[in-house]
Amino acid sequence: MAVGITADGRLLVDSGSSIVPVNAGELSVRGKDGYF
Repeated sequence: MAVGITADGRLLVDSGSSIVPVNAGELSVRGKDGYF
């Protein structure tokens, strides 16, 4: 679930354990189990 956009155009994604920036166009979400 995207929760925002960083100044450099990345999406901020809430992975449940943390909010991490993800490059636009990537489907990988960094979570507790790594990338999935």
